[in-house]
Amino acid sequence: NRAHKAWFCVKKRLRNSKLSKITQAKVTEVCVESGLLFDCMTRPWYTSEIKKLQSQVDRMYRFIWSNKKSPPLIEMQQKHINMYDIRKELNIREIKITQRSLQ
Repeated sequence: NRAHKAWFCVKKRLRNSKLSKITQAKVTEVCVESGLLFDCMTRPWYTSEIKKLQSQVDRMYRFIWSNKKSPPLIEMQQKHINMYDIRKELNIREIKITQRSLQ
């Protein structure tokens, strides 16, 4: 819920901004992703939770990357691009949570 609220606020402000896509991705990484990872050290995380977290963050970056004229997944399919390419283009790394925080 915290991530949805943060993403809603950030998305609303980024929608018509003149920031570059890389800067928008960094803002999202700082605001939303840090909010998602806030309780990583307070309790153990399960693999299913990490997968949900990654899919949520990927959805955000797809939105930032897209041209906003068609759905991001369809645009990715038309351009033959995967999430690795989008992360590379936006200069974002995949979420990695160490084994120590999972135990």
